[in-house]
Amino acid sequence: MSLKCWFEEVGRVNLIGLFPSNKRGNGPALDPLYIESLEQVLEEIQIFLEIDGWPDRVVILAPDQYHKYGFSGAGAYSVVLPCKAFDVPFLLERHHMTFINYLRICFRWGGFPGLETDNRLSHDKLEYLTKDLLSF
Repeated sequence: MSLKCWFEEVGRVNLIGLFPSNKRGNGPALDPLYIESLEQVLEEIQIFLEIDGWPDRVVILAPDQYHKYGFSGAGAYSVVLPCKAFDVPFLLERHHMTFINYLRICFRWGGFPGLETDNRLSHDKLEYLTKDLLSF
């Protein structure tokens, strides 16, 4: 249900980039919010079905914090479908939580959950990033 609501209301988001003060090597520390489009997810499922019948039912929703910046990583952020729970577990993301709780952390940090452990922004800059983001 959480993914259904996401794709109906938001669809896709890609905040990959760098703050002006960051160098390329610091990008993975930001771990910017990125969720693939429903069309891309469905295309991926179709490919897996054709290749091997999609036995593990894993769907990739986002590259990990390293792949977002062109480095080899630990594995994409994924979910297993179908999921009977209201909120699907979000796999391989460092917080080991559900999709909605992952989004809560992302919004808390203005779309850059990596700032939780490596915050180099001033209070004013973080406040600017999170201004008008609603808690849910």
